[in-house]
Amino acid sequence: GLGVGPGIGADLRVTGAGQLAAMTGLAAGLGWQGRWRSPVLLDSRSFVAGGPITLGATGINPAFAWPRTFWEIRAEVHAALVLGLVAVDLFEVYDFAAGVLFFDPAEDDILGPHWL
Repeated sequence: GLGVGPGIGADLRVTGAGQLAAMTGLAAGLGWQGRWRSPVLLDSRSFVAGGPITLGATGINPAFAWPRTFWEIRAEVHAALVLGLVAVDLFEVYDFAAGVLFFDPAEDDILGPHWL
């Protein structure tokens, strides 16, 4: 995702247990955040994180925030007026791979049963 707005900080994560972050700012932007989430970012945040602990708010507006999930690998930087984010949710990768075998661990697919 890419966004614009005043802010500063970085958010580096290798799952929610291995994170190092300090970020504050406001941003508006666009980015693909998965099938069932809005691509629009319109949010403010102010937080610090280390290891499994996060203090502060990572997103004030849940409808238009880019979510942080426990199983993601993330690199996010907010420098002056530019926000950039790259993230891969390992659980979503697992859910996709399992879906090839007609199993839906996230229970988020449209078609019927979790096992055929």
